[in-house]
Amino acid sequence: MKKWLIISGIIMLFSLAMLTILCAFVYRNSGYPLDIDIWARDLAYNIRGEKFGFLYWFNRILTEFGYIYIVVAIGVLVLLYTKLDYRCFLLIIGLIVQVLLNQAFKACYQRTRPDFELWWAYEKSSSFPSGHSATTGFLYPYLIFLAIFTIDNKKIKLATIISSAFFIVIVPISRIILGVHYFTDCLAGLSLGLLVSGLFMILTILFKEYKILPEGILPIFKKKKYNQN
Repeated sequence: MKKWLIISGIIMLFSLAMLTILCAFVYRNSGYPLDIDIWARDLAYNIRGEKFGFLYWFNRILTEFGYIYIVVAIGVLVLLYTKLDYRCFLLIIGLIVQVLLNQAFKACYQRTRPDFELWWAYEKSSSFPSGHSATTGFLYPYLIFLAIFTIDNKKIKLATIISSAFFIVIVPISRIILGVHYFTDCLAGLSLGLLVSGLFMILTILFKEYKILPEGILPIFKKKKYNQN
């Protein structure tokens, strides 16, 4: 338990430092794209090819793994696996906290998105930080944590870890490829999500250690035994 508290604490501190630095740079630049944003944007536009080609559909599909429909589907799977115990409860609360924080940052910064003519997807909100990246930064690291922490089946555990790690990387990249976010939007979103994820990893450990909601919220579900890591 102690090592997981240390790891979660490190994730929180690193994410907080990264988010603070990015917020400072974006604020100092009055919301205009930084040099690294322009470089990443131009690189993405050079490699993505024509609209409605392979990379268009590839990124349009993968970006949805940071959107509400896929997130709800994953939440249902976690609910069924955990039988609505404290892990599912914390996952839902964590997602809500991450969304509220992301919206607060968007309201404060009101950063304009990249040029509309180059969008491959339609978005209404402001650009900083990326909501898809923030959701990805919270959800998939937390799923990796749950897989290592609780899943007994080695194949399911490995599949969960690999697929989650893939989405952590690819969803933010898809937002840049689709032309709706700058690099710093996505990195800030990831940092925000990781910050909240680290916090809820710690809460998960404490809930387990002190047997908070050990039987689950619904009394019809029996307590499930977990591996001690």
